[in-house]
Amino acid sequence: MTIDNGADLIQRLENYQEKDYLQSTIYFITLHIKHPYTSITHAQLLHTLKCFLNDFIREETIQGMNTMAILKLTEFLLQHQYFVYDNRIYQQVCGGGTGLYFMELLIDIYLFYWQQPLLRLDHQDQHEIFVRCFNDIFLTWNESKEKFHELLKTMNNNDSSIQYEVNVQTKEIHYLDVEIHHHSSLQTRVYLDWKYEPYVLPTLHGISSIRPSNTLRMTLVHAVLCCSQLQDFQEEQQYIEYSFLFHQFSFNFIHQHIEHFFLDFNALDLSSYPDQATYDELRQQVRQWNQQKREEKRKRLDETQKQCIWYIHSRLKGFALHNAKQNPTQFLTRSFHDDVNSLDGIKIEIVGIPNYPLNTI
Repeated sequence: MTIDNGADLIQRLENYQEKDYLQSTIYFITLHIKHPYTSITHAQLLHTLKCFLNDFIREETIQGMNTMAILKLTEFLLQHQYFVYDNRIYQQVCGGGTGLYFMELLIDIYLFYWQQPLLRLDHQDQHEIFVRCFNDIFLTWNESKEKFHELLKTMNNNDSSIQYEVNVQTKEIHYLDVEIHHHSSLQTRVYLDWKYEPYVLPTLHGISSIRPSNTLRMTLVHAVLCCSQLQDFQEEQQYIEYSFLFHQFSFNFIHQHIEHFFLDFNALDLSSYPDQATYDELRQQVRQWNQQKREEKRKRLDETQKQCIWYIHSRLKGFALHNAKQNPTQFLTRSFHDDVNSLDGIKIEIVGIPNYPLNTI
C-alpha cells in the first residue's frame, strides 16, 4: 500500500490491534532507502518501466502512444539529462534530478518491483502490514529477526544497487512524522525531530496553500490524525501554538483559528472540558473529513489527467513560485491573450526547475 505520510498508517495499525493481530512479540520495521535519485541506473529504470507496461497495460496505446514509443521517449529523456556545475556542463548517467515528476514515477515503479519479496508477506497467514511512502517503508513482522535479515540478504544478492537503513524494534519506533509505541497497548503521536530548529513552522505534504491560517488548521488536523491519546494531542497543540508565537504570529490570531478548528468539528467543549471520549469523537470526524478531501482531490486528479497540460518551467522559488502558479497565463505570449479560445481544454502548470544532486556526475 502506498501512503502520503505517517498519519495514513495509524488507522491501519488501530484496525490491526482491534483484530488482535498486534501481538507482544511483533516487530515494527522501517527501511529508509538512501539516495534513490542517484543509485539506480537508467537501464534498471527502463527495465522496470517495460515490466510495468507489460504487466498492467492491456490497451495497445495510451492516449495515442504505444508502449514502444513510451520506452523510446523515456530512454531519450534519461540519456539527455545535463546540468551546470562550477561553470561546466555534466551529463547525468545515473538517476535524475529531484523534483522531476516523471523521474519520481520511474523510481516509484522500480521500488515497486524491488519490494515484492517484502510485499508477498501480506498474502501469508501472518496478517502483516506493509506500507511505503516513496523511499520509506514500514512493515510488521511476526517471525524471527534472523529470518527477516535473511530475506534482506537474499534481496541484496538479487539487487545490490539499493542501499538502505533498517530499524527493527518491538516497543517503539518512528516512521516519517509519527511515533509508534506498543507497550501494554498501541499509542501513537506526532514525531518531532529536535535535531532541527525547535518550533519551526510545520510543512505538511500535499498542502497547496501557504496561508498561515490554512497551515495552522492543517497542522491541527495532522495532530488529531496522529495522536491517539488526548494528552499527546494537547501537548502537540501547545507545541503548535509556541511555534506560531515564535514566528511572530499574534496570540489572538492563533487562538482565533484554533477556536474555529474546534467549532468546525463540533468539538468546542474539548478545549474547556477535555476528556478522551470527546477526543475520540473528534478524531472520527476529522478522519471522515480527511477522507472526503482525499476523494475530492483524487477526482480532481482524474479530471486533470483527461486534460492537455502545458508545463512551463521557472527558476522562481518559494512565495514567488507559489504566486506564479496562481496565475500561470502571465507567462504566455500576447498572442494567447488576444485569442482566449485558443486555450480551451488546456491547463497550464508552472513547475520549478529541479535541483540536481551534486554527487551525480
